Formats: sequence, C-alpha cells, structure tokens
Amino acid sequence: MVLEVSGVEKRYFKLGREIGALKGVSLAVEPGRIVAVRGPSGSGKTTLLLIAGGLLRPDSGKVALDGSDIFGLPPEGRAALRSRSIGFVFQQYHLVPYLSVLDNIRLPALAMPTPDAMGRAKSLVERMGLSERARHTPSELSVGERQRVALARAMFNKPQFILADEPTGNLDDRNTEMVLNCLSEHTAGGGAVLMVTHDARAMKAAHVVYILEDGSLRAA
Repeated sequence: MVLEVSGVEKRYFKLGREIGALKGVSLAVEPGRIVAVRGPSGSGKTTLLLIAGGLLRPDSGKVALDGSDIFGLPPEGRAALRSRSIGFVFQQYHLVPYLSVLDNIRLPALAMPTPDAMGRAKSLVERMGLSERARHTPSELSVGERQRVALARAMFNKPQFILADEPTGNLDDRNTEMVLNCLSEHTAGGGAVLMVTHDARAMKAAHVVYILEDGSLRAA
C-alpha cells in the first residue's frame, strides 16, 4: 500500500491576503520507509500532514491510497479508512485529560471495534516503558511520557501509515531514542511513516528527507 500526495495546493486567507500554504506538493510514502519533511515554522508542514491523513481537504490535487482518492470518499468512508490505515501523532498530543494512560491508548477501539482491546493497550504500555504510569492521567505525566502515550495510541490499530508531527520535539535523548526505535520497528514490519520534524536525530532515522519552504517541496 502506497500513500501518494499529488500536486496538492492549499491556500488560506488572512486579513484579505491570500497565503499559499502548499503549492503543488507531491510525495509518496511506501511500505518500509520513514519519510521526513523539515522546514521553518509556518512553511506548511502540519497542513501537509493533515491533508495526507484526510483530515483537511486540499484546494486542488489528490491524496490516494493504492490509487484510490481519499477525498473521493464520503466523510464516513474517510473516517473508516483513517481508523484502519492511518495513525496520527499530533504535536500537542491531544490526549483526553480525564482518561488514564491505558484508556487513552485504547481510545481508537471506539471507532473500530478491536478484539482484546485492553490486552493490546497493556502490551503497548509495556513496550513504551509506561507500566508504572498505566493508571495515571496526562497531567501526571512528563512530556516524554505523553509523547509515548500518543505514539502508542497511533499504533493501537496497527495502521499501515503513521503520520507524526514533531514526534521527538522537546524530548531528551533517551525518549527520542525510544520513539525513533518504535517508528523504525513499525517500518521493519512493513508499515510506513511520514513525519515533520526539526530534529536532526529524527532526520537521521529517515530513509528520505524533504525540505518544505514557502509552500514548495524539494529533496534535501
């Protein structure tokens, strides 16, 4: 399964002025690969991730999984596709503040019924080194622990693709290594990763690095 972004454009309007966030951006994310996109703040990196994951409709261009246009699907079909095939790691984590680590990780089971959801969540908790934090809420966790919970949640449904926004941002070396090892293991098992990052450590783990600047994408 290949995720393809082809000729995507996205414009915003601010104070009556048009801003070209993405200008004809194209890239492909293949199984077994980590693709990294770097660039200055405001260059369109997060916009690209949201469009690639079917969360934000582009003004023009196409996003396809194995040749099938994601935005050609009705909203419920697009949501089902995301549940099956795409896991998100957001820059701000978006953990539910009143749920425990375990319950945050198994949250995707609400959208797609999963056999032994609790068993799978417990396995991910152990894999992420969070066993002693399983019953804690996000406010009781460190930044690195929250990031690991967010990654575990993204991996819960065993998606083909993980889309990650600054997955190692503000993490120390130990937590960065753990996150990058998990992403590498995901690709070793046939999955794929598209991440945006400023982190040289994360870019070193990528198979391909692109630069997004002024809405345009080029090879690093």
